[in-house]
Amino acid sequence: MKDLNKLGVDKELMELFGGLPPEHMLTLANSGIKEFEDLSEMTIEEFKSILPNSDMEDQHIVSAIEQAKLKLEQNEAEK
Repeated sequence: MKDLNKLGVDKELMELFGGLPPEHMLTLANSGIKEFEDLSEMTIEEFKSILPNSDMEDQHIVSAIEQAKLKLEQNEAEK
């Protein structure tokens, strides 16, 4: 968790992937996925190429990407 904080990973993004092993989160962070915007721009194929050994189901990946898009929209609406 400390490594993720040092890398600047958004805490809410970490919560979104709460069931993901920390080493997978670290892999995402090292690949530049640190904020909702980063995740929202991904495709399922890109996600799987970064974490090929993740047992995350496709529907959960799509859901996470969609949640990231919604979070960005909410943040924009609040500005």
